Amino acid sequence: GGDIPSEVGLLTDLQFLNLGYNIAPPVYNGLVGELPDTLGDLTSLIDIRLGRNSITGTIGSWISKLTNLDLLRLSNNQVSKSIPDSFFELTNLTAVFLDDNMLTGQVSLFSSLVKLEGLFLEDNMFEETLDDSFLEDLSNLLVLDMSNNKLDGSLPVHLLDNGSNVFTIDLHDNLFGQGGESLPDFPNNTNLHFLALHNNSFGGMLPQSISNLSGLVHLDLSDNNLSGDIPTELGLLSKLDYLFLANNNFDQGPFPEWLRNLTEISELSLKDTQRVGKIPDWIDELGDLLLLDLDQNGFTGKIPESMGNLTKLRFLLLNRNELTGSVPTGLGEISNLLLFTIDDNDLTGDVADTFCEGENGNNLAGALDILYSDCGGDQPQILCPCCNLCCNDENTICNDNELLANFDPIWEVMYSRQYWFFHDTDPTLAFISN
Repeated sequence: GGDIPSEVGLLTDLQFLNLGYNIAPPVYNGLVGELPDTLGDLTSLIDIRLGRNSITGTIGSWISKLTNLDLLRLSNNQVSKSIPDSFFELTNLTAVFLDDNMLTGQVSLFSSLVKLEGLFLEDNMFEETLDDSFLEDLSNLLVLDMSNNKLDGSLPVHLLDNGSNVFTIDLHDNLFGQGGESLPDFPNNTNLHFLALHNNSFGGMLPQSISNLSGLVHLDLSDNNLSGDIPTELGLLSKLDYLFLANNNFDQGPFPEWLRNLTEISELSLKDTQRVGKIPDWIDELGDLLLLDLDQNGFTGKIPESMGNLTKLRFLLLNRNELTGSVPTGLGEISNLLLFTIDDNDLTGDVADTFCEGENGNNLAGALDILYSDCGGDQPQILCPCCNLCCNDENTICNDNELLANFDPIWEVMYSRQYWFFHDTDPTLAFISN
């Protein structure tokens, strides 16, 4: 703990400075205070790692002296205000980690750092309207994360050109599209694997050219203002593992037939996408599904018996639909199932033998942690002594929480899924990946 001593500037031959948090083995240094100006005397420095401390203050002009700097990591501190102009003269930088601070200013200034391969600016207070010239000189860029800032404008399409090496773009939780911008016409690109644009304001139709991004593994477009038909061309993205389209204004339509082509999909959210008709019997062809979210649509008919064949399912959300009939007993055989919501439907019957156990049937069976159904009121539609929450038709807001488990991807775990948070403040709706 404590401040970084000013005497650190005496180590003039130092090339590597690592006082940050180490994951393996876990070491937390707990540094506080501001960055001393004497750091500028360490002109041989190539690599600075000061992440996950409690460093405050600003990045001083002293940093311009570190002309050999290749990597700078100040993630997860409390550094504030704008970055000095002289910082953008450090043209040997290949990786900049300034995420999770309180930095302000314009992100386009990073265009001068032409050797950059990784730029991590998420969870700050940067404000700027971007256009297609943004970062156009960064031909070596591989990863761009500017999520959770105050950026608006359009998606810089040149980052998606076939000549681009970028494989991860995360711009979620910004203000893109608030000026009426739509998604661009997507060029052919085989390198981009990860595209997260959720929680923005992109409007208009989702372009059919989305299929040109043929290397995509992760696509999250939830919580935008997209309209029109959901393009069938999404079915050409055969490598998709994760597809979230939730909470958009798409035209009414059925469960997409083209999903049969996405045989590697493990997480699918069509929540509040105006889907109607029946859930297809072929749903079990998507045998790798861990999460299936069909909440808040207009699905009718019975829950397909074949859904019980989705043995890898952990999270199944069918609430707020118009489903009828009984709940297939095969769903109780899914040993990995952790969360199952069927409330606000027209389902009937007794699910105690399927999902409950214990002397009075008051305990959830197997791995199941959360079960919501229409088991409330004087004349419950569902008999479920072990349900965590019992709703009824009279209580229209019984389970009105937005249980959307898209995630805040972070570089520390290579943008992989580590947890599912179905609610911001309720710890019973948090699940850790294993």
